Amino acid sequence: MAAVPVQAGPRRRWHVYGLAASPANPFGHSGRRIGDFWAGLNRDWGDTQGWKRLRKTAHHHNPVNDAMGNAEAFEEILRLAKGS
Repeated sequence: MAAVPVQAGPRRRWHVYGLAASPANPFGHSGRRIGDFWAGLNRDWGDTQGWKRLRKTAHHHNPVNDAMGNAEAFEEILRLAKGS
């Protein structure tokens, strides 16, 4: 089973960053958006933006800071999903 990336925009991110590292895509052609996880957790398919308030690192379109903030938010989403 191939790994599935979970990112703010998986398709675009692989194209930008992945090809620089390797021409072979280890994720296949699948990906999940963080907003999709958030919407499913809240049972509100229209709420795909609320997760962004869970970021701790400010989002200023700096790739490193944005990735850190997104990882922090996704970690919190997983914690909420487990009920802890």
